[in-house]
Amino acid sequence: MNEPVAIGILADKSRVITGEGPTMEELVARLDGPAPTARFALKRNLFLFKASKAASKLRNRGIKKLIKPSNADELSQYLPRDESERAHAIVRGDFVLCDVVPVVIAACPGGRCDVLAIATLGMSVKNAELLAELVRSNRVGKLSVVVSHYFEQVDKESTFMQVSKILRDVADLRVARSHAKVLLFSAAPSFFVFEGSANLRSSNNVEQLSIFNDRDLLEFHLDWMSEVEA
Repeated sequence: MNEPVAIGILADKSRVITGEGPTMEELVARLDGPAPTARFALKRNLFLFKASKAASKLRNRGIKKLIKPSNADELSQYLPRDESERAHAIVRGDFVLCDVVPVVIAACPGGRCDVLAIATLGMSVKNAELLAELVRSNRVGKLSVVVSHYFEQVDKESTFMQVSKILRDVADLRVARSHAKVLLFSAAPSFFVFEGSANLRSSNNVEQLSIFNDRDLLEFHLDWMSEVEA
């Protein structure tokens, strides 16, 4: 009958070494030791709280639109007119969030957006080509994009490489430990903000979106996106 052997626990979980390992007391000491320090993309947590200044009860509550749009064109009719309004949407898996971008820009004054800022886990090559064309056609003045380091690691030799090449000369592209999903359109007097679960490309999942027209909220997001570190 074979004698039992101790199993060594290593920081590198990809390797397990069997043989004469540490004692039980040593293993427990490792588990009770200090956790490794996480490396975050932002130096601090950020919060934005806004107290309503509206006089009427209607404006204090905010005008809410609860919608289930089937495509980007349908969603455009629910864009908030000012910060007293907001829209909340549930979209199914065939809804491509990037399709919203040119639709919203068309609704901005002069059909142009001074600043377009995007935070997404990842995107498709088609998404990147659309964004690049918006900049080259002068429908977007400045483009900033934050993508996840996960996107870079998983698609490093394929999609991420192509996206980086397409956006290289037209956008401020940052890779960070980020899971945020935000679309920002700065085109005074419109300041559209999309917050939700969806990435730019379709996911074949139900996703949720909250849509605002709020300059303070837009600037709040622009601030952290400018601070984010790779």
